[in-house]
Amino acid sequence: FYGNLVRIQKGNKIFYTNPIIIKNGLKGEDLDRVVEHEMHHQNHPEDSELKTREKTRTQNFEPHRLVSYI
Repeated sequence: FYGNLVRIQKGNKIFYTNPIIIKNGLKGEDLDRVVEHEMHHQNHPEDSELKTREKTRTQNFEPHRLVSYI
């Protein structure tokens, strides 16, 4: 039973998670990085924000201005 879980496919892996709200303007690699970061929060709730950023390589993340708009 998945209830109100969201299905996310990344490559050949499928994840089911609680709803994650991501801005519509994120595209390409920017979107992939944000999804990976948010999925890490879901799969590893024991990790701090800093640890999550380290593990997902998003310490100084800023969307690429020519690819994404937010």
